[in-house]
Amino acid sequence: MFRYFVACIVCSVACLVQAQTFYVNSSGDDNDPVDELLTLREALANANAVTGPDTIFLPAGIQIGTSQGYFITDDVEIIGVQGEEAVLTSAAEVLFEIDSDINVGLRNLSLGVVNDPSLGFSMGVRACGEVSMYNLRASGFSNAIRLCSSRVELNTGNSVFSDNGNFLFASGSVAPISVSVENSYIENSGLHLRGYGEEQEIALRRSVFVAEDKVISLYGRGTIKVIDSALLLSKQHLFLAMWDTAYSTYHYPNIEIIQSTVAGHNSVYPIMVTEGANVKIAHSTWVDNVNSDGPLLDIKTYKPRNSSEYHGSIEIDHTIFDRYFTEGMPISLYGVDLAASYSFLPSVERRFGSENVSMDSTTALYQGAPAYLGELSFSLGHLPYYLASADSPVIDAGRPSAIAGEDGVPASEQRQSVRILGAAIDIGSTERNQEPTLDVQALREEYEAQVADLEDPDADIVLDLDSFVSDPDGHIITDIEFYSPADLSYESDTHVLSGHKAAFKVALMQALIHEETGLTGLAEADWSPQPEGAIVSGGGGDSGGGGGSLPLATGLLLMFIGMHRRRSR
Repeated sequence: MFRYFVACIVCSVACLVQAQTFYVNSSGDDNDPVDELLTLREALANANAVTGPDTIFLPAGIQIGTSQGYFITDDVEIIGVQGEEAVLTSAAEVLFEIDSDINVGLRNLSLGVVNDPSLGFSMGVRACGEVSMYNLRASGFSNAIRLCSSRVELNTGNSVFSDNGNFLFASGSVAPISVSVENSYIENSGLHLRGYGEEQEIALRRSVFVAEDKVISLYGRGTIKVIDSALLLSKQHLFLAMWDTAYSTYHYPNIEIIQSTVAGHNSVYPIMVTEGANVKIAHSTWVDNVNSDGPLLDIKTYKPRNSSEYHGSIEIDHTIFDRYFTEGMPISLYGVDLAASYSFLPSVERRFGSENVSMDSTTALYQGAPAYLGELSFSLGHLPYYLASADSPVIDAGRPSAIAGEDGVPASEQRQSVRILGAAIDIGSTERNQEPTLDVQALREEYEAQVADLEDPDADIVLDLDSFVSDPDGHIITDIEFYSPADLSYESDTHVLSGHKAAFKVALMQALIHEETGLTGLAEADWSPQPEGAIVSGGGGDSGGGGGSLPLATGLLLMFIGMHRRRSR
C-alpha cells in the first residue's frame, strides 16, 4: 500500500512537470485555440499554463508585430533560425516581460520598435531569474534589456545592440546581479548600473562597444569589468562611476579594464570621471584619444559627512597611453593616490598636491614618452588592436614572467587578443596567445597504423585525441569537443574516438579544442575520397588571429563605421 501511495505521488508530480514543444506557423498576434494556426502568443500561453521547460520554434524569417508584448511565467526557450532570424516589432512598453525565478532562453531573434513618436518609453526584455540570449539583435528601444529588482543571472553572446538609449539598464536593486556579455557588438547604446547589493557585476568580454554619445555609468555598489574588448569613438564621457547612498549607507563602485583597447575618443569631456570609485586598468592600450577641454582621466575621492575616511583609488599596470591630446595634464587626481607599473604613462596632475603617485622605474623612465604604436588594426577575425612599430621601446628583452606558457603570464592575465608582439614584453598587453592545435597528420598516421594491424577487419579503430592536441604557449588543454555526421563514437570525458575504419572516411571531422585561458582552436580533417584537384583541409586550428572570432555582422559593422582614425599628439 505504501509503495502504491508513493507511486501515485511520483506520477502526479511527473504529470505536472512536462516539457512541451511548439512550432509557430502564424505571424498573427491572437490567442485563438480553435483554429489550426499557432501564433507566438498562443504558444507562450500554452507554455505558461503547464510547468516544465518548454521550447517554441519560430519559422525562418517570420515577422511578428505586437502592441501588447508577451508575459513569460514559466521556463521556456524561444528559438528562431540563425541567418533568417525571426523579426519581432513592438508597439508595447515591454516586448518580453519575464517573471522571477524561472529560466528563459532567446535565440536567433531580431527585436525592434515601431516607428511611432507617440510610443514613448520602450523596453525589449525585462529580465528576471536566469536568462540566456544568443544571436539577439535589438535596436531602437529606450532600454533593450532592463533587469528587474530580484535576482538576475543574464548571459548574452554573439549579439548586436544598436541605437538604444541603453543596451542594459539596472537601477535600485539590492539583489544579486550577474551579467556576462560576450562576443557582441554594441553601438550607440549605453550601459547603466545603479546598485546597492553586495554581489552585482556586469562583465563585457571579447566585445566591441562603439560609444558615440552613450555612456557606461555606474553608481553605488557594483562592478563593471571590460575584458578583451574594444571601447571606441566616444563623444561624451565613456565612463562615469560615482558613489551613491541608500538607507543612509554609502556605496562605492569598481571598474576594471583588462586587456582592452580604448581608442577614438574625441570630446570636450574626459574619457573617465570617477568619484569614490576603485579603478584598475591593466594590459590595455589607450591610443588616439582627445579631450580638448580637460584631462582624459578625472579621478576624484569622496569623503562622506561626519567621516574621516576618503574613498577612491586607481591602479595602472602594463598599460600604454599614446597619441593623446588634452587641455592640461591627461590624468587628473583629486585626493586619490595612483599606483603605476610597467606602463607608458602621461603627465599627472595632483590637484591637492598631497596625492601620492607611485611608479616603478620603468614607468618613471617612459613617462610622457611616445610608444610608437602603429595604426589601429581590425578585421573580421579579431578585435581591434594596436601593434608596436619596429623601433618601439615597448619591445625589448623584457621580464621572463611576461612570456606566455609555463611559468609565464597567469591565466587571469593572459587573454585572447592579439596585442603587442615580441620575444618578450615589458609594457602593454601580453603577446599573441596562440590557439591550441590538433596534429591531424599524426592522427592520420596512427589511424593507418591501427588499420594495418587489424586482425579482425570489422574491429574498431580507437584514437585518443588527448595524444594529438597541444598548445603552442604551453597552456593546459581543458576540453575537446568532437563533431562528425559519420557513425563514430566519442567519449566526451576521456576524449576517445572510436569506430569502424570506413566511418573515418565518410565525412568531415571537426575538433574544437579549449585551453585554460579561454582560447579555442578549430581543427578539421576530411579523409573522404576527394575529386582530383580538390583542396583537403589539414586543420591546424588558425582562425585568423588570437582575438577570438566575432559574429559576421559585428565585423561588417566595424568596417562600416570606419573606426580607423588618426590623432596627432
